[in-house]
Amino acid sequence: MDEKVVSLLKASFAADLYETVNAAKKTTDEKNFRHTMFESSSHMVFCALFPKADLLEIPDLTDEFKASLKTFNIIGVITDATQSLELFMLGGMNKPLTTLKSAEGLSGILSEGQVMAFLDRYFETRGFEIDLETVGVDELIRRSSEETLQNTTFSRLHEIDEMIKMTGMDN
Repeated sequence: MDEKVVSLLKASFAADLYETVNAAKKTTDEKNFRHTMFESSSHMVFCALFPKADLLEIPDLTDEFKASLKTFNIIGVITDATQSLELFMLGGMNKPLTTLKSAEGLSGILSEGQVMAFLDRYFETRGFEIDLETVGVDELIRRSSEETLQNTTFSRLHEIDEMIKMTGMDN
């Protein structure tokens, strides 16, 4: 797997997910948060921020999954809402995730292997055929750009362009 691809996807994922962590900072009475990445009539893909105690109430978790839990966790979820439920332990901390100060800090607690496995299934669920094991960063950016142009409004494209300029990746 191309390390540049891993780095780009992990950083992008962390930046996107950090918005949910920031939203959680403003809410004191809720302890579970969901960051929806994709929703169709047949599937939903989201990340959830869950305390360990709540996760342990889910039936049929493997001992390995339970052992990987921290006090506060980021779980990747892919479901068809009827039969299928896939859980990915993306990362966790023993202090609240809201103590993270940046997307880079969030990226630092993410499990690279689990994030890549989750994103691979996410792309598959979306019908975005790309092999993360063999794709290079240039091909990933080209394919992602095509997908974005096909499925994003012009106003959202402008927002994305502004974000890219802020990161300095437009050079």
